[in-house]
Amino acid sequence: MAEVRVSHESDEALCQPEDAAPVVDAAADTPADAVEAADAVARLLGPACLDRTDIAANTGIPPERTLRFWQALGFAAAPTDTDARYTPADEAAIKQVIAYLATGDIDEEMALAMTRAIARSVGRLASWQASLVMEEAVRSQVMADEEPDADNPTDQAAGDATSEPGGALPGNLSATLAREREADEALWNRKVSPELSRAAGERLLGMVDDIEPMIIYAWKRHLAATIGRLMTNDAESEADGAQRSVGFADMVGFTTLVRRLSERQLARLVGQFEVLASEIVASHGGQIVKMLGDEVVYVADTPGCAAAIALDLLEAVAQDAAMPDLRIGMAHGPVLAHLGDVFGTTVNRASRLTNLAQPHTVVVDDSMASHLQGAPGVEMSRLPPRALRGLGMTVVWHLWRAPQVQPGS
Repeated sequence: MAEVRVSHESDEALCQPEDAAPVVDAAADTPADAVEAADAVARLLGPACLDRTDIAANTGIPPERTLRFWQALGFAAAPTDTDARYTPADEAAIKQVIAYLATGDIDEEMALAMTRAIARSVGRLASWQASLVMEEAVRSQVMADEEPDADNPTDQAAGDATSEPGGALPGNLSATLAREREADEALWNRKVSPELSRAAGERLLGMVDDIEPMIIYAWKRHLAATIGRLMTNDAESEADGAQRSVGFADMVGFTTLVRRLSERQLARLVGQFEVLASEIVASHGGQIVKMLGDEVVYVADTPGCAAAIALDLLEAVAQDAAMPDLRIGMAHGPVLAHLGDVFGTTVNRASRLTNLAQPHTVVVDDSMASHLQGAPGVEMSRLPPRALRGLGMTVVWHLWRAPQVQPGS
C-alpha cells in the first residue's frame, strides 16, 4: 500500500500567527497514547491548532452553530471555546457545508441529518477496517513466532511428515492448526503489545490513499442503485411506501449457542453467517437492511427475488454442519424506507411470521403467496390462519423449493 504523503506545512503556517510566541513541545507532559492519537490526526488532517473562536472568526459562523455539526459527526465537543481541538481540514469542511447551505438546495436540519448518516456509516467502516488489520497483525505475529525451526531436526521431521489414509494429521498441518488456534486465542484474549498496535496503526495510515477512492466509488455505486430504485418505483408507490418484499432470516436456538460457545467461536459463527447472507442477498439483487448477529433483515424489489434469497439461504446454511438451522418469514407490501432502515406493517408482518416458522422453514404472507402462485421452482401450501400480535388474524403460507425432475424419470 502506498504511504500517506500529505503535506500540512501550509496548514501549520495557517495555525501560526506572525506574532506567535515560540511553540513549546508539550509531549513530555502528555500521555504517549494521546501524543500518538494527535499524530494520526495531524498526518491525515493537519495539526489540531484551532479552537471554536478561531473557526468563528475565520468563517463568520457562531461557535454554537459549528458545535452542532461537530456533534453530528459523533465527536465530543471541546470543553471550552478556546480549546484547540480543530484542524484546518475541519474548518474547510464547515466552510463547505455553509457554502452548500447558501445555495438553498437543503436547509440546516437536512444537512445535519446527512452529516449524522455519513458519520455513523464511516465511523463503523473505520472500526471495521481497524479490526481487520489488527486481527491479521496478531495472527501473523503468532504464526511467525511459531514457525518450525529449519535447523531443528525435530521440527524439520514434523514438517516433512505425511499421513497415511485414516491416520493422524500430517505433522506440518497439525502444527499449522495449533498455531492458528493460538493466534485466535491471542486475538480474542487481547494479547496485543503496544508495538503491534502501533504497527497496525501505521499500516492503516499507509492504506489511506489507496482506500479513499474505493470508498467514494462504492458510495456512488450504491447511490446510483438507490436513485434508480427511486425513479422506477414511482408508479408502484403508495402513500405509505413503495411495494417491496421484506425477509427476516433468524438462526434457531441462538440464545442457547451464546451460552455454549466461546466468544471466539461465536464471533466466527456470526461472521460466517454475515458473509453468507451478504453474498446470497446480493446475488439475487436484494439489499441487506441490517444484521443483528443472529438475524439478517433484507428487502427485494419482487417476491420472486425474495423467495430465491430465502430458499438459497436455507440450503446454504443446511450444508454447513457448524451452523444452526434458519427460519425465515417474508411479507410483500408497502415499505417505508427511512435513514437506512425500513418500517411499516409489511415489515412488522414479516418479523412476526419469522417467529411462527419452524426450523429450516420459510413462511410468507398472503400477498407474497399471491404473487408467487404459478412461479417456477417453488411450491406452497396454505396453513391455518394465525393471530399475529398487533396485526390480527393473518393468512400464512409455507414456501419450499419444488423438487427438480430428472430427465427420463
